[in-house]
Formats: sequence, structure tokens, C-alpha cells
Amino acid sequence: MKKLAGLFFILLGVMVFISALANSGVGRWFTLGNEATEAVSSRGIHRIEVRGSALDLRILPGDREEVSAVLRGGRKDALSVNRSGDTVSISVGKRWFHWIFMGDRLRLDLHIPRHYAHSLILDVDSGDVQFHGPSKNRPMVLEELELELDSGDVELSHLKAGRIRHRSWSGNVNARHVSAEEADWRLTSGNLRLRNYSGALGVEMTSGDLEVQMDRLAGPVEATLTSGDVSLDLPRGAGFTLDAGVTSGDIHVDFPMRMVERRERRVSGSHGSGEHPIRLRTTSGDIRIR
Repeated sequence: MKKLAGLFFILLGVMVFISALANSGVGRWFTLGNEATEAVSSRGIHRIEVRGSALDLRILPGDREEVSAVLRGGRKDALSVNRSGDTVSISVGKRWFHWIFMGDRLRLDLHIPRHYAHSLILDVDSGDVQFHGPSKNRPMVLEELELELDSGDVELSHLKAGRIRHRSWSGNVNARHVSAEEADWRLTSGNLRLRNYSGALGVEMTSGDLEVQMDRLAGPVEATLTSGDVSLDLPRGAGFTLDAGVTSGDIHVDFPMRMVERRERRVSGSHGSGEHPIRLRTTSGDIRIR
């Protein structure tokens, strides 16, 4: 038994030593300094898929005619870029050595043509995602944007999409100057903050706050929260019909309303043309429309 215990502690010591070495300058010289690049032509491509674990991902639109992936921090053979028909699949896998000993996440820079206007699918198990279009006046225009994260934060800006679909278990979303004809945001734990947003909006959240500032109300808005506050900032000229309810919390409406019906923890009515329906629910939290 003593020999087994001694052997265990020797192995543990070796693992600790290797871990320290891997995270030191020497270890980084072997791994984190690596850079792998693969590229394919964007001609005829209508779908780009990215999948990876423990990965920080940046989407970088530019004046180019190819889809290029640049991986930093891992083995060169961890990056795979394949084309099948009209789809490009990009995947990043970690070797066992990196899983056990390396504490840092990998980083993947995905360069895509600014004129690419089709589907972009992002699936990251753990890591942050950043996607910024060229500018407010020249947004990146996509047919479809899908994001799925187990854990990590998302930053978006200067994007216009026919459809946005987001799923995350843990992490915050911050977006500016984003518009969508159809949007479905689902967060289990984390805050959703949308600034200068326009278009339709659908939200389901379990734990976290929802803050939305709209430049233009151009579609229905529906949000259901289990625990968290809702803040909806609308342009003065917005025309909507409101149905807001809370189980535990308060409702504040700063707009002049017509046909207002106030019941216990429930407010309904319309403003302006009443064109767009707004339905807000939170079990534990406050609702404010201003």
C-alpha cells in the first residue's frame, strides 16, 4: 500500500511539473507560439460552419475572396478546414496534452469576405465569440446567423441578418447596431444587452437581465424570463400593443397609452398605431418600458 501511495505521489509530482512547464515560457514556446492557417475559395459557398472547444473565436470580414482560418496557441494539426459542396466546415480539436496541461484557450481568427451574405453557424463549447461588421453604415449582411455556446460571452456589432438564432448555457451577450427580420435568443444564465437594435425580437431567459434599446420597432417583440428584469427602450414614434405581466415585481410604462387595462401585476394597452405586438413576462423581476 505504501509503495502504491508513493507511486501515486511521484506521478502527481511529475504531472504538476509538466503542467508548470507547459504554462511557462518553455511550454508556450512549443505550443502557444504555433500558428496554423488554412484557406479555401469562397466561390459557390452558401454555408460556413465553425466548431471548437475551449476556443476564443473572432469573425473578421474583409476585402478578400477566400475563407481563411488562423489558429493560434495549439498544435498545427488541431485545425481542420474542409469543403463539401456549398459548405465549408472548420473545426478545432485539442490533443490530450493540451486538455490536461494547458490552461489557456486557443484562438481562432476566421477571415471571411465582406460580401458573403449566406449562412454562418458557430458552435463553441467554451470560449468567447466576437463578430463585428465593417461599420454602422456598412453592416455585414447575412441570410442566417446561428450561435451555440455552452459557456462564453458574445460581442456583436454592425450586423444585419434575415434570421438570428442564439443558444447559450452560461455567458453574456452584448450587441450594438444589429438588426434581424427574425430573432430567437435563448440564454440559461447570463445577461442580454442589445443597443441600437431594430427588427423582430424573441427572447427566453432563465436567469439574467434583458436590456433592449431599439432604434426602430419593425416587428413583434416577445420575451419570457424566469428570474430577471426587463428594460425596453423604444423610439418615441413606435406603434405597439402591449401585454406585460409579472408574478413578483413591478411594471412601469413611460409611454402614454390608450385602452389601458391594469390588473394585479398586469398591464395592457396600445400606443401610436398599435401595429406591433409586444408581450413581456417575468416570474421574478421588474418590467420597464420607456
